[in-house]
Amino acid sequence: MRNNYDLPNNTQFPEAIDVHMPWRRRGRATSVPAGTTFLSANFPAFAHTEVVDSGNAATVANGDLACGSLVTSVTGAAAADANAVVTATAATRRDWNPWIRYVWVTGSNTHMASVRMWIGAWSADPSAVDTLATLSAACFGWDTVVDGTSVASGTAFWKCNSGDTSTQKSTTTDVKINASTLYIGEIRMNTATAQVDFYLANMGLAASPKARPLPNLKRVASHASSVPVATTPLFLGGTVTVLATAAAAKRMIMGSVEISQD
Repeated sequence: MRNNYDLPNNTQFPEAIDVHMPWRRRGRATSVPAGTTFLSANFPAFAHTEVVDSGNAATVANGDLACGSLVTSVTGAAAADANAVVTATAATRRDWNPWIRYVWVTGSNTHMASVRMWIGAWSADPSAVDTLATLSAACFGWDTVVDGTSVASGTAFWKCNSGDTSTQKSTTTDVKINASTLYIGEIRMNTATAQVDFYLANMGLAASPKARPLPNLKRVASHASSVPVATTPLFLGGTVTVLATAAAAKRMIMGSVEISQD
């Protein structure tokens, strides 16, 4: 019944309905103000983790800005170095009809060059892959080698990618990737229709307070094929990987992840 209210042009109405459905389980991990950790409620442990470090040591730092509380995970400086901000254990499955919301900030133009980013849900760490075909996953993504455009040029757009362990579906959105900018993205899975919808909003420069009124999330992609396997457990979070084209330390800057699921 919940999904009957999912009107394409009114995202706020289904969100309000979802809040008042008592059988839905909810959890949230939010960055601790002035800290480098996350406070979790009804949510698995959520933290910075170093995936690969063959160059300078990876670090984690407080990233608070005017837009809100953030944790910054900084990779090493060598090609293939990668960090993640991710749940310690799997947190959901597609057949639980999860709605998952992410709050993150992009790095500077330097940090957004020669980089791969995945923000979403996955069955295994996606840091080392430029396609989700071999994973059960649904993510907002960006890879400067695969996508062949530059954030600094103003021609880069977020992609919505999903995989079912054998194929990938990829949709380029109309939401630009800007440096030092706050984004809110939501991934909504409907197991009855085997569909995954992606919602995204650019909330403005991270160094400024959020504008009022806040932009609404808009649906930027809908995938009815190559979606996560219904019963496969999924981790939640974001990853950042240094690419060999111009190896240098990169950043995953995360504010919060929250979920509502059956």
